[in-house]
Amino acid sequence: MWVASFFIFLFAVSYLPDRLNRIISYLPTNVGRDILLGYNKVGAINEVIFQAFLYIPYLIFLAFSLWFCQTKIRQRPLKDIITSAAKFRWGVLWKAVIIYLFVLCGAWFIKGLFAKPGDITWVFDKNMLIVWPIIIVCLPLYVLVQEMLYRAFIVQGLSLWIKNSFIVFIISSTLYALSFTYAYDIIFGWEAYLSEFFIYGIFACIITSMFGGIEASVGIGIINGLVYSLFVSPHVEYFDQTFSLYSTGTPHYDAITFFIELATLTITAILLSYSLPNKET
Repeated sequence: MWVASFFIFLFAVSYLPDRLNRIISYLPTNVGRDILLGYNKVGAINEVIFQAFLYIPYLIFLAFSLWFCQTKIRQRPLKDIITSAAKFRWGVLWKAVIIYLFVLCGAWFIKGLFAKPGDITWVFDKNMLIVWPIIIVCLPLYVLVQEMLYRAFIVQGLSLWIKNSFIVFIISSTLYALSFTYAYDIIFGWEAYLSEFFIYGIFACIITSMFGGIEASVGIGIINGLVYSLFVSPHVEYFDQTFSLYSTGTPHYDAITFFIELATLTITAILLSYSLPNKET
């Protein structure tokens, strides 16, 4: 039954929910899309709000599916895919938040040294403030469920058949990267899946394994999501506006960006290894 639930859940979270987003994005702008999104003088705002609300049913579906497969089919408590400690370790989460935020600020300082005039521009629209509470509330829950799925549920399932942890991490991180195809294939292409998201997935798997729980990776994921959603984000071709204060323009991925992001994750892992006991109880 565990094998069956593993494949059922993979299919559900990897394919079903985000197809709605893709279908809506291809609707004719003068017919169904206008009706669904309520286009008017602030049509772009309506679209952004609609896309934000679209994550709420997806989050509910994802959480329910994970709960059902873990507790009803696998018949194990949810705690098994959260932490190996007696209870959730908030101290680990907050230490990870502080360390990663410190390192991320340093990374953005270095990126600024290589930036050209106009690379980062003020794009915030006060109308977007209506979306911020949705992001602030939903994003931490979304990150928590994602980490439970890709860093615990899938890793534990694959480990039943594959004894090499690194191979398990590669498979899990590949699935994690592919889960973003609904939004990023238009903008980045395959190189983003095999670089940014894949590398971050490997990093999160290692962090989870080091500390025997997802608390640290959840903290890092929340900061990562909030920073790139509310403060600085790339220009998205199918939105006229973004949620953030600043835009970095059309996304591009070069050697400098790759090195900075890899160094950010590596330094964070090193600092965490010195500040947090391995598999703290």
